Amino acid sequence: GIRDVFGRLAKRFDRPQWWDNYAFFCRESGQDEESNKAYCRCIELAPDHARWVNDTGLILLYHLDRDLDHAQQLFERAWEVRKTACDNPVVSNEDRDDKFLAYTDAMLNLAKLHGKRGEVDQARTIVDELLTLSPGRSDALALKEAMNRHAIEKNPSNSWTWYELGNALRDKGQTNEAIDCYRAALTRDPAHAAAHNNLGQLLAGAGRIEEATGHYREAIRHEPDFADAHYNLGNALR
Repeated sequence: GIRDVFGRLAKRFDRPQWWDNYAFFCRESGQDEESNKAYCRCIELAPDHARWVNDTGLILLYHLDRDLDHAQQLFERAWEVRKTACDNPVVSNEDRDDKFLAYTDAMLNLAKLHGKRGEVDQARTIVDELLTLSPGRSDALALKEAMNRHAIEKNPSNSWTWYELGNALRDKGQTNEAIDCYRAALTRDPAHAAAHNNLGQLLAGAGRIEEATGHYREAIRHEPDFADAHYNLGNALR
């Protein structure tokens, strides 16, 4: 089959693109050990190709479930290599888009690796940075939601986790569920200014202006220098 064709080409010509193709078809057919060997040879030949470096880590994390320290190094390398390339002002828009996808994929995989280890703070930091770069990325939003739901299961009294889950659901367009989460955060910490502000924004978007202004005022009462809450209150009172 095509996998064996790519395998023969890779071994004969020893070019990274052939090893990558062979690794991919091995992975797709469940030959994970052979896929890992092929990816390793691929990045020996092309150590700065972020997509291939990321995919080598991917095999370790998702398929072989081993050598996670090495997988972390690979994801971090892919992230840094392509981020540097994206920052290059002479790169074409098409090439920049491809590099952007490669390094943000590496960021997502690195966040999942930290989550697998129970390193929630590191995972959350990476996901938040990823969503700053790519706000609508659905797999990152889903990961953020899953991490916060897991954290709530472990400690349902943590107001900040309810707030973060509200943010994740808001960004996915699940407004009613987000409102419930912000209310849950405020039940646990009535002085949570950011939860008051974000809840006010969703209520204002639903036309519930009086309720929204109440929450903006509460945000300002608990945090008098909260610029966003002042701005939102001003808009609501127009």
